[in-house]
Amino acid sequence: SSNKLLEALELRQFQGRRGRIDRYSLVVDTLAMRARGLDRYLAAAARCGVELRRTCPADTPLLFHFPAGAGPALARLSLRGIGVSGLQGRAARPCAALEAVLLHSVRLDDRDLARMLALCPRLRVLGLCSCTGISRVVVMAVMGLTSLRSVTIVDCTCLIGVDFTVVSSLRSFRYSGGCFFYLPGDALFADIDIRFGVKTSRNVLICQKVFSE
Repeated sequence: SSNKLLEALELRQFQGRRGRIDRYSLVVDTLAMRARGLDRYLAAAARCGVELRRTCPADTPLLFHFPAGAGPALARLSLRGIGVSGLQGRAARPCAALEAVLLHSVRLDDRDLARMLALCPRLRVLGLCSCTGISRVVVMAVMGLTSLRSVTIVDCTCLIGVDFTVVSSLRSFRYSGGCFFYLPGDALFADIDIRFGVKTSRNVLICQKVFSE
């Protein structure tokens, strides 16, 4: 049962057992789950050094605390149907091992997304699907995302702009939507998939930024 799993994880930590969990998947199909219960599951996994985490709670106001809930060994994070909190706290520390962030139907705004990206210096894969609250996805040089290779953005209906101009390391860009976007002119792309929704009324611009002195 789920309670036995939680007890086993907490006992493992209490006993000071070393080692790392390769994969941890938490799918919540009941509205009875409360924030405190979810936090116990996530905290127990983080303390055990989980490397890959997938969290899919029911459609509730539950929140995933990032980066506190990630853990130091986390390399791949997949969230679905959940909000994200803790990003603007002073105690937030970079997730040095995190290389892939996949967000599906996640609730966060532009400021939170920018902060999340800035806390993932080794990020290689970014996926945003049906996320609400995001109007712009902008990567700036100060974020230091020099390892970012793959970006997928699908059906984020609030988006009005996407800018990856400074990310020359990009090799794959997949986009489905209707807003304008900027891509680096010096990137060596191996995979580009662009699909514009016919129901979108916004103008579409595919262009490279021009800088003048």
